[in-house]
Amino acid sequence: MLVVDNRGLACPQPVINTRRVIEVNPEETVVALVDSLTSRDNLLVMAEGLGRTVEWEEEGTGFRVTIRPAAVRPAPGRRTGDQETPDRAVPGGCAQPAGPLVVVLSSDRLGQGDEVLGTLLMKSFLSSLIEVETPATLICLNRGVFLSTAGSPVLDLLQELASRGTEILSCGTCLDFYGREDELKAGRVGNMYTILERLTAAGRLIQW
Repeated sequence: MLVVDNRGLACPQPVINTRRVIEVNPEETVVALVDSLTSRDNLLVMAEGLGRTVEWEEEGTGFRVTIRPAAVRPAPGRRTGDQETPDRAVPGGCAQPAGPLVVVLSSDRLGQGDEVLGTLLMKSFLSSLIEVETPATLICLNRGVFLSTAGSPVLDLLQELASRGTEILSCGTCLDFYGREDELKAGRVGNMYTILERLTAAGRLIQW
């Protein structure tokens, strides 16, 4: 049994850390320690998505989540479903579509509302993207170019994606509009023709 101590870590790090251990040790039972309901629930969803059996219990001020290989059933107690789920299953039971994944970021924040929360969510999204799937192309449009230029709080994450093979394109017109054409730190400048080519060739598209 392997123990992953995620206490004190913010989302999505507990899921990322635990998934890494599971992937390296697929036959082992993994125990994840977390200190928030959100982290606990995210671990339950992740484990079920991997076809694992999972149970949890309160421990101190947090939770102890036990994730077992699919063939090993937990003892009676609090747990979520025991069904096996194919690794590439998606909600609704449909097969994952083929084709390159393209991500479009048209803002430096994720969602509408509080700016600080939006910045945190964008960092969480990119951290999770690195773990889930490396996109073929990531496109920065409008205020999204603030993510790929000097001073960006997620510059290290974009550079990590680039090192894994992601093509990062930042709209040249947008860079010029915001006066950041000389501050690009991740990827290269793209024009609308190139961006349109990537979009029309995309098998899957994520747009924020």
